[in-house]
Amino acid sequence: MVRKHRYLLILLLLLLVVAVGNYYLSIGKVSEFEWLIEPQFEKAHDFYKGVAWVQEQKEGPWKLIDKTGKVIVDNFPAKDIEPYTRWVDLAAFLSAESVKYGFVNLSGDVVIRPEYNTIFSFKETTGTANVSQRGQDRRSIYGVIDKNENIVMPFTHDSIFHVQPNLFAIKKDKKWGYINVKKEVIADFIYDGSYLTHPLPSGLCVVVKGEDQDKKFGLIDEKGQIILPVSYDRIYQVSSVMEDLIAVSKDGQVGFVDTKGNTVIDLKFWGRQLIDEALLYYGVFYIFSEGLATVLLLKPQAEEMPTSDKQRIERWGASNLEAWVINKKGELLFRLQGLAIGFFNEGFMLVRRRGSEPKYWLIDHEGKRYLLPPNLESSSLGMVSEGTLRMRTKADSRRYKANKYGYLKIDK
Repeated sequence: MVRKHRYLLILLLLLLVVAVGNYYLSIGKVSEFEWLIEPQFEKAHDFYKGVAWVQEQKEGPWKLIDKTGKVIVDNFPAKDIEPYTRWVDLAAFLSAESVKYGFVNLSGDVVIRPEYNTIFSFKETTGTANVSQRGQDRRSIYGVIDKNENIVMPFTHDSIFHVQPNLFAIKKDKKWGYINVKKEVIADFIYDGSYLTHPLPSGLCVVVKGEDQDKKFGLIDEKGQIILPVSYDRIYQVSSVMEDLIAVSKDGQVGFVDTKGNTVIDLKFWGRQLIDEALLYYGVFYIFSEGLATVLLLKPQAEEMPTSDKQRIERWGASNLEAWVINKKGELLFRLQGLAIGFFNEGFMLVRRRGSEPKYWLIDHEGKRYLLPPNLESSSLGMVSEGTLRMRTKADSRRYKANKYGYLKIDK
């Protein structure tokens, strides 16, 4: 009897070893990522063209470092610095002395003096930034500058945004209209909003009519021509690498159109009012990058519910949805099984597993998972950048101080 139990125990152990081995094979590399620069920074930005801004102590000065950790610029006097803007190579900073905004280049040289009250980072498609100054009546007046600090649009407007190379959005009498660089009106002042922070392919702009729950979205081009009628419930941004498919939502479903307004992927994914809660639950979705996007679908059991019950899902929460990765044909490739922290960049996407440890993974284009070291977290949108991944230590980390940023080395 003892021998029988011994054989049974050995068999169970063998089965356990096989199961664990298959599990770890399925997730690819296991904690093989090493620190390029160990966690030590209070604040840090992603590497861009070999450099990154970091802050070692709270309220302390900023430093510009390279990937070896070498300090290029020490003790830069700024209260805060934003990440570099692609293709413009400038980062906005808030001066510690004047408490106004300026811009610094990749060498750490101030190229636009800190004399603006508010700024919007340089747009990738235009090479310009919207900034404001204080008028004689102490009211903010807005203009547009280029990276050489030339005034593209004078400081005479209550609100103005440079949305495309030849397209400005201007607010007048509580309505938005659009003018070109010659100050010719190309779209009348009939719109109630303009989603100005959305990166879109060159020549396109999101326009809005209506307020609150009655808000509808559309697309116009630089000539003011309507590309998509203002009848959609939502238009989503595209990735910073300017993929050419744009997600649109209508009647509770999401699909994708091209830059001409043609439907490329039918409206068949989830896009009801729950979308904002789902954003917190599933992270970044409906943004194509490197030919892939994360979409939301009802779970099979929820899909079988009567229509009246499906509508109640919006009150129940996003747990009745599941995230999938699709290609540009709209084909379902694999289930995400986690929270998308960013979109694909340099072959990987950062994913957080809910309610289990280890918490964070990288996932490649085939859905293969790569485990990150334990006791780490991402405080915001996280993406692989120049072969590195910026992560922060958790409060229960034993080896490093809590809430410190470092850079993992990510090899393809």
